[in-house]
Amino acid sequence: MRISSITIENILSIEHAHIDFPESGLMLVEGWNHDTNSANGAGKTAIFEALAWGIFNQFPRSTTVSEFVRIGSKTSRACVSIHTRYGKIEVERSRPKGFKATLDGAVLMEEEYAKLLPINYQQFVIAQYSCQSGGVRFLELNDAARKDLILELMRADGFAAAKAKLDSELKDKSAEVLRLPNE
Repeated sequence: MRISSITIENILSIEHAHIDFPESGLMLVEGWNHDTNSANGAGKTAIFEALAWGIFNQFPRSTTVSEFVRIGSKTSRACVSIHTRYGKIEVERSRPKGFKATLDGAVLMEEEYAKLLPINYQQFVIAQYSCQSGGVRFLELNDAARKDLILELMRADGFAAAKAKLDSELKDKSAEVLRLPNE
């Protein structure tokens, strides 16, 4: 899954923005709040929150709908373009409640759309927020923690638990076989 663009209208501190994301997958997001003369409140995190809402209909922080819609506005909208192995998905969420999604132009029901996403909301949040202060800093993790984070992002953490269970059962069965009398 690669997010190619987002259009944001009246979400948190952002009145209107359109952002095209580079194919490299890397993008520096920086901002400055001229009201407070600092980087806080400039709308950097609002971009990630709009992405989470647009793609998954969830808010990463404990934000209510009334707090999410920009002060002074009655409506908000996030339109996200996503490239998947199935094709190009366009998803739009709006307030008051609205949802529209297409796959290469064909209209999708919300349930169909959700099934096409290769990652879930939790994986998205981990990937998006892992480098922000207070979050998980991948490069600072030890090898075991890096492995666990990658397994979680790939939805493969269940395989590690299943392997551990099978290893334990195999050990028990091997011990049982060794205790059997010779015939």
